Amino acid sequence: MIKLTSILFFFVLTLRAVTSEFSGSLLDIAAFQHYTNSIYDEDLPNQFRNNFLNLSRINLNGYLDISKSSNINISLQGDLLFNKTPYSIFNYNSPQTYQIDKTRYNYHDDMNRSGTMNIKELYYYQDSNFGKVKFGRQIIDWGLNRIWKATDLFYPIYEANYLNLEKPGIDALSADFPIDSTSKLEMIVNFNSLISRFNYVSRYSRISNILNYSAILGYFESKPIVGFQVSRNVWGIDLRGEGIYLINKQRSDSNQLNLVLGMDYLLSNNLKFSAEYLINGKGTTCKYCYGLITIKDDRITNLGKYYLAESLDWRIGNEVNLKALFVQNINDYSGYIKLMSEYSLTKDFIINVAGILSYGTQYAEYWYYPSSLYCAIKYSF
Repeated sequence: MIKLTSILFFFVLTLRAVTSEFSGSLLDIAAFQHYTNSIYDEDLPNQFRNNFLNLSRINLNGYLDISKSSNINISLQGDLLFNKTPYSIFNYNSPQTYQIDKTRYNYHDDMNRSGTMNIKELYYYQDSNFGKVKFGRQIIDWGLNRIWKATDLFYPIYEANYLNLEKPGIDALSADFPIDSTSKLEMIVNFNSLISRFNYVSRYSRISNILNYSAILGYFESKPIVGFQVSRNVWGIDLRGEGIYLINKQRSDSNQLNLVLGMDYLLSNNLKFSAEYLINGKGTTCKYCYGLITIKDDRITNLGKYYLAESLDWRIGNEVNLKALFVQNINDYSGYIKLMSEYSLTKDFIINVAGILSYGTQYAEYWYYPSSLYCAIKYSF
């Protein structure tokens, strides 16, 4: 514990000393979870059914100016987790799947505490008349929707896992080339220790008065992919669609379609209704065929094939936002209901309080999920 604190203190001093600008955030999540079942042990012992945990996280960001058009950006993340039970379904720290250099310091003790420190982002940025280029560890977020993002290929966020709602960086070369005032081309090369495992993705985007759309082509996880993104406002309803089709060259019957259709509609100036429908190509309609351990390892975010999500967002003034979210696996009829309140003391100080009620029949997906009550406090500086 002392070693972890010393390393963090050293990073803070170093960033303050060498960067042109310095910022960051502090996050603390305290949660109570009630498990009825476990992915590891169907007969979960009574002493492990109730779990208390606390996650403290610090993000430190800085950048160093090299010239008027180039700089070096760095972001460091440190976590400390107390978790009473080893039976948690959630992973609070994403695996380093798309990173060459596994620059992560891990800490464990015999008091149910664990910690990590890692480089979240570290890249060189260059701006020119031809476009913008980044080289190094960087965050890539391509999705359109709120709950599920089919086109967010690298570390998609899993909304049900409230411990891990911040994306890590990937090791890549990315470029953003404007074609004209309404269109652009983006290209990403994601590095791996083996050249044959590199990921290549490109996206052409165009904005118009009629339709905003993007076309995606690439070679991802050793498979050719094609994809799209579209959005349009029709009669006051914001409509969104995004999808990725993965092609298995060896077995055509293993091709995968990931598709998300979403909408937002303002019922009033302060009340918004949203809905999303997911077709999950990695999932199955057989609840007895679930690969449960893939959730713990963050290799898959949903186990079923078809999902529906609906939400209501109600903003009260500038300080309070209330949200009700309903998510259901259509195949096994399991799901969860989430009620959340967000209070902004200032623009830099936010408090979230939420409750999650999971339900489902035996062996259904959300039958394994805990019902939870948690409070998250975030301060940005």
